[in-house]
Amino acid sequence: MPEPVNNTATLQIRFEALEDLQGLDAAASAQITHNGFNQALLQLQDTGTTPVVDRVSYETYTIGGGGTVDIDLTALVSSQTNIDGTGKKVQGLIVINPAGNNVIAIGPGATNAYTPFGTSNEVDLYAQASRAGVLCIFQPEGLPDISGTVKNIRITGTATQTVKVGIWLG
Repeated sequence: MPEPVNNTATLQIRFEALEDLQGLDAAASAQITHNGFNQALLQLQDTGTTPVVDRVSYETYTIGGGGTVDIDLTALVSSQTNIDGTGKKVQGLIVINPAGNNVIAIGPGATNAYTPFGTSNEVDLYAQASRAGVLCIFQPEGLPDISGTVKNIRITGTATQTVKVGIWLG
């Protein structure tokens, strides 16, 4: 019987915060606080535990010219079946904005919002002409369970473009 193969992978993530400060905000302080996003990062999975993941969706979504895509976590599309995340949490999220795309914004849906970066916060994801923009985050246990009233993530773009989204639930 062959020996099992142990594989490891290293994930390196670079996070850039781009600020557009205006008026008094620009002069008020050199320190900038991203309350919701920082809070989400500080509340990552409980130390020493591995989240149970039992549902995964990886799909390509098309944003109409200057439009939005709402991702309904209770009706995720999958190549094998539709996935209902009701009662689960988003354990991880990866969004790939392909090379050459315009900036996209990822945040809570306009209705029945699921708040991956805290209430009313969104993250802009840029792509370069020859390199994709990638956002990968492991979600905090403190987020609410997915339900009929807490279920939508919104991606907003400025042109007709496609984005790839991977979501794992548990």
